[in-house]
Amino acid sequence: MAVLGWALVAGPAAAATLTVGPHQAYTSITEAVQAAAPGDTIRIEPGRYREHLVIDRPLTLVGEPGAVIDGGGDGDVVTLAADGITLQGLTVRGSGQHLWRDHAAIKVFSSDNRIEGNRIEESLFGILVIRGDRNRIRENTIVGLAEKIEHDRGDGIRLYDSDENLIEGNVILQARDGIYVEYSSRNRIARNRVEGTRIGLHYMFANDNLFEENLFVRNGVAAAIMYSKRLQVRRNVFSESRGYGAYGLFLKDAEAAEVEGNLILANETGISLDFAVRSHFQGNYVAANEVAVRVLASSGENTFVGNAFVYNGDGVYLSPGRHQQYWDDGVQGNYWSSYRGYDLDGDGIGDVPYDASDVFGHLTERFPELKLFFQSPAVQAIAFCEEAFPVFQRQKAVDRYPLMQAMPPPEDLLRQALAGSPQAFTGRGAAVLLSAAMGGLAVVGLHWGRRNGPHGR
Repeated sequence: MAVLGWALVAGPAAAATLTVGPHQAYTSITEAVQAAAPGDTIRIEPGRYREHLVIDRPLTLVGEPGAVIDGGGDGDVVTLAADGITLQGLTVRGSGQHLWRDHAAIKVFSSDNRIEGNRIEESLFGILVIRGDRNRIRENTIVGLAEKIEHDRGDGIRLYDSDENLIEGNVILQARDGIYVEYSSRNRIARNRVEGTRIGLHYMFANDNLFEENLFVRNGVAAAIMYSKRLQVRRNVFSESRGYGAYGLFLKDAEAAEVEGNLILANETGISLDFAVRSHFQGNYVAANEVAVRVLASSGENTFVGNAFVYNGDGVYLSPGRHQQYWDDGVQGNYWSSYRGYDLDGDGIGDVPYDASDVFGHLTERFPELKLFFQSPAVQAIAFCEEAFPVFQRQKAVDRYPLMQAMPPPEDLLRQALAGSPQAFTGRGAAVLLSAAMGGLAVVGLHWGRRNGPHGR
């Protein structure tokens, strides 16, 4: 009883700061962790520390510039095995490279941690969180194993069975998937930059997540939502996903996604839907993609309203089969740069419905070699004849209330696209970006499109 009474009076001991360095009392980080009490801070001086670190109590580790933890190419480098740990300002490198063991630079088995301002390199997985909730992963730089083929790399940041985490302001380069979220809900992923990966952001069986204001540039697929429900996709940039099977935004077996205010620019396919149902697309700026929207007949009850489709190669491709997509909400539809209708009553809505499907896109899906004749006089003649005397049995994407004027593209997202990849945009992408950046897309873009655009006649 006397001991208990003393503890109640004295309270907890004040937190201490332990310093690790070549000329300090602690020359290894592991020694300092073992000596520290919960709540202590460990300050790490510049130097290379070759160790595999396991942190098993709530501590704050702060690395001074030049502090490097090196795993030597074996196993996990840093493991967070207790709640409430802060890891800040360190370079972590040299994990093992066995995919079946999920070797990682930083592996997290706990909750309420802060991983901020670190650099991760020469590691398989960057940050791997397993059954950890409410972690804050912010402003880290993760560089993957660029020398390996994509399938043999690990992911930049991966969440497994982990909820309510914040992933914000990170830069992820040359990983397999930039951010991979699996069986995890209610996570917020914001203001990250992901470049040079197989899939920039990948959801699998992950419901009720939010991702917003991220920049995805030059990935195989910018973002893929798979087997997931009720995701919110807001104000992201999906750009320069090129090559076979490349998409800006890919929804497969996805339900009730809200896709709003995104810039989808210069991809092979801007938006692709496969078994995607009851999703809503509004206020997105879809420009300079080879195909604006690709929809398989397995998808249904998706609504597109208030979007701008500007100088894409093909408008909408609908696969053979019965479709039930909505290209307007009964009051207004979308802006289509290739619309040639009129507005006699001046209400901003075209008086003639618009079929956004494209006969050339329909043909090239069946016969890809026909792309050699893109924008040729023969193709333009076929399109003209099909419009006057339809002969092809194909599905149509009819917007009954097409908008006569496009909304301006979000200026801040355009700046992100230009800053993130100033040399990447060529052809239509460069023209659209340039005219938008000049503040005169409606005039300059139209002039350029009539001379060079895919539907210029």
